[in-house]
Amino acid sequence: MDVLQLIKNEFPAFQTQALIADAIAFVEQESVFHIIVVDEQANFCGVLHQDALYNSENDALPIASLSHLFIPGMLNQHEHILNAFGLFANMRLTVLAVVDEKQQYLGYLMAKDLVYELGRLPAMQKYGGIVVLEMEAQDYQISQISQILESDDARILALYVNELPGTFSKIAVTIKTNKQDLSRALQTFERYSYDVAATYHHSELGLDLKDRYESFMKYLEI
Repeated sequence: MDVLQLIKNEFPAFQTQALIADAIAFVEQESVFHIIVVDEQANFCGVLHQDALYNSENDALPIASLSHLFIPGMLNQHEHILNAFGLFANMRLTVLAVVDEKQQYLGYLMAKDLVYELGRLPAMQKYGGIVVLEMEAQDYQISQISQILESDDARILALYVNELPGTFSKIAVTIKTNKQDLSRALQTFERYSYDVAATYHHSELGLDLKDRYESFMKYLEI
């Protein structure tokens, strides 16, 4: 899905010659944290945080006077929405401008809409086991991980990799599967010397042992 499918135009972009006072009135009325700034030809100039507006010495000045505080938060209309996550996080934005190839402003994308769309993905809605593996980046082999899971009749629904903080070469691989019980796959991971950092699954073996224990306790009470 590209960002053009999630584009919005409910809130106006502010031209550089608009007064800071007008922008302050807008963020207070609409309860937003950022505004998008364009020039007179609707070319994207930047995103401005509300603090920059409130901290201005003279709200009778044009927004252009705060150009040194503009944040380059924008996406091309044909980029995939996954590219937006990093920009939202790294720039700490609640809104990103969407532009065409000539930097013409088309609309905006909101962080909360992105979270909503992520939750609609089939991989997120389907209940299944999750395993987190930690390893050296050079040891990462998705083919082997997939084979281990498939040997337990499990399929990968979603997978993402992130660097472990405080390390130079270690990564964490988080895998969402379609199978609730990953007991057999976890044993195989351990046989292959994978470091299983965390698991979130429904173990049928654990339930079976619990049922046997409860049956035994009832027997003792007879």
